Amino acid sequence: MHWISVLFAALAGLEAVQAHDDGPHMNFVMPRRRSVDELRQRRPNYEPWNPPSAPNKPRDERRNRLDPRQVSATIQLGDNVHWCGQGTEYCRAPDCQINYGPACDGNQKPNGPDTANYARPLNGDIPYGGLGIYACNNEGDVAITYDDGPYIYTAAMLDAFKARSAVATWYITGNNIGKGQINVAYRDVIQRMIADGHQIASHTWSHENLDQMTLEQRKNQMVYNEIAFMDILGFFPTYMRPPFSICGTECQNQMVELGYHITYFDLDTEGYLHTLPSQIQTSIDIWDAAMVARSPCNGSYLHIEHDIHQQVATTWTNHMLDSVVKNGWRAVTVGECLGDPPENWYRGAVPGYSFNITAVSPVACTATPSSTSSSSRSTSSTATSATPTSTVLPVSDDGQCGPTVRKTCLGSSLGNCCSNRGWCGNSALHCGTGCQSQYGTCGLQSSSSISATRASSTSRSTTRSGTASAPTSTSTLPVSNNGQCGSQVNRQCFGYSGGNCCSQYNFCGSSDAHCGNGCQSAFGICNNAANSASSRSGSTTRTGSTSAGRSATASSSGVAPSSSLVSTNGECGAKNGRSCLGSTFGNCCSQYDFCGSTDAHCGNGCKAQFGNCTNSASGASTASRATSVATSATRTASSPASTNTQVSINGACGAAAGNVNCLGSTFGDCCSPYNYCGNTTAHCDAGCQSDFGRCSGAGADLRVSLNGACGSSANGATCAGSTFGNCCSQYGYCGSSTAHCGTGCQSTYGSCGMYSWEGRSSRAVQLDAGHANS
Repeated sequence: MHWISVLFAALAGLEAVQAHDDGPHMNFVMPRRRSVDELRQRRPNYEPWNPPSAPNKPRDERRNRLDPRQVSATIQLGDNVHWCGQGTEYCRAPDCQINYGPACDGNQKPNGPDTANYARPLNGDIPYGGLGIYACNNEGDVAITYDDGPYIYTAAMLDAFKARSAVATWYITGNNIGKGQINVAYRDVIQRMIADGHQIASHTWSHENLDQMTLEQRKNQMVYNEIAFMDILGFFPTYMRPPFSICGTECQNQMVELGYHITYFDLDTEGYLHTLPSQIQTSIDIWDAAMVARSPCNGSYLHIEHDIHQQVATTWTNHMLDSVVKNGWRAVTVGECLGDPPENWYRGAVPGYSFNITAVSPVACTATPSSTSSSSRSTSSTATSATPTSTVLPVSDDGQCGPTVRKTCLGSSLGNCCSNRGWCGNSALHCGTGCQSQYGTCGLQSSSSISATRASSTSRSTTRSGTASAPTSTSTLPVSNNGQCGSQVNRQCFGYSGGNCCSQYNFCGSSDAHCGNGCQSAFGICNNAANSASSRSGSTTRTGSTSAGRSATASSSGVAPSSSLVSTNGECGAKNGRSCLGSTFGNCCSQYDFCGSTDAHCGNGCKAQFGNCTNSASGASTASRATSVATSATRTASSPASTNTQVSINGACGAAAGNVNCLGSTFGDCCSPYNYCGNTTAHCDAGCQSDFGRCSGAGADLRVSLNGACGSSANGATCAGSTFGNCCSQYGYCGSSTAHCGTGCQSTYGSCGMYSWEGRSSRAVQLDAGHANS
């Protein structure tokens, strides 16, 4: 038996080595064996859609003391055996089970003013509780957020943000991963966050699954964090993000009672899955793809990362900040990107914020957006409608306008119209409904000529010339904001991005079905005059060379027929049913379905079916194929849904709507016998038109997920076509990551496998294959 003593002595030494190594690490205790559930819960990388399994749900009552037979060594929970102990290894959150360990970090109340009975008025217009907030409101804003910190890397990250005049929102966890209580270990860091103009928000006290807690426990998770914040700052936040992105109905209602905005995200760069130096490039690639997919002129991002991982804090963050500056975004707080005044972000002695955040390289968001580092532009225009009532206001130099900033858009390089949200531009969103005529012009411009020359580091040059006489409308009705038009909704199509013609079925569009027989001239333009002038000409020439000495040329000239559905909002590809050929945003359709003229749009992944492409393999490409594909998609009768690239953007479908397809439409995948897209039995069963979408034939709704939940627990909702992603994970949530599309993926409720991981549906793969063989 002596060898047993020797063995345990050796193992004890190994434990000491593992537990006291310098720097952050995954602590490891020998010799006990851990259960599978415990190992999953102890992962350093928190996956938002990977909650602990149901058997771990705690009892409703709190257990403040262990039974005498359990104090000595173990706790028996079902078939699993768990070990008692002392110190960080056993007590740190969220690993320590707060229902069975009174000394768990999650059970330790911090010192400071108790906020349990603090007044919690629901100030402002941003919703409290509920399903949560997923996106920013202001174009050009990117709200960078970090969860789980602060940690040993956070102070250096604040230096990096300050150097670029950028700010972030920090979703702070009070006492997790053994870092200590924030009002003891990280007072200076959190105080500096506020001093530098950042926003702080709550990520709960100890990062527990809020849906597996009692009402009292859940309240403690929020109040304990508030006490720590009050001790450090004298106020506490009104914004929170639930750990693991899990907050069910009871949790949502309690957040209203506690006065919290629940915030999520629409961009996850997944640094928690790629923590090694050899892996972090994957997260960088996700970010770079997002920069191509949207621009400050047509989008925004509410982002998520985690500042407890070294590679995220250093390599990724520095790259991200450089990219924000390079691409002309404004790195702002969540509250600012939502348009919520700073006084609503906190309760208590609220600090005074004085923001002066502008993009270092602002992007000129006009009809032909600049996309390179060196450009010259001249634009002249005259407006046909409302003129500003004041001419003494300063011209906006940062894109903001209206009564808050007292600036006008008239004469601004960003556009002459001041939108209802206070931003300058010249799109229908800026110049249509809600346009503020006191701070610029409103209505569509009657004539315009644009000339631009671009130069970039790849020695690419592009020249374009064109003239157009735009159609006009005498209607004073507001422009449609959802594709519907006519007397029933009292809206016109003239100025709507989806098309200027109001069909006999009261939908805006630009096809023959919209602009021909039955077209309602009182609510738009008819006879195909909406999107093309009576005469139109254009020519494009592109040359390019790379550092490797390769060269490529592409040229096209001709008349773009109205049936080719030229993109008017910068979106293209099969899912949008639009071509970039002739678009003012650029002639190339990128792999992310946006028009442009940069290498990212015209090079690798460029979709030749929907515009021009140049790449080193072919050297040249013409637009004839793009035109023929787009024309065929519009005019071919009864085109099978699986290959029909003209997807409905207004809810109409079928032959009567110009052979428009529902498959992939945001209105639903089924084309009803009455030529409308949807996903109910009335759309998908009897009379459903299979040539223009999916049909069930079984008398059952398809129920495409609208909130991210899927599977049997979500009433059979499918992820196929869902904006959250096409894969239904084993936990019943839609997404497109490996956690959703890999092991446990429910193929009955969406796509599964490698293509879905890349964010591509099986239908997209079929379309690519079909075009490759055409």
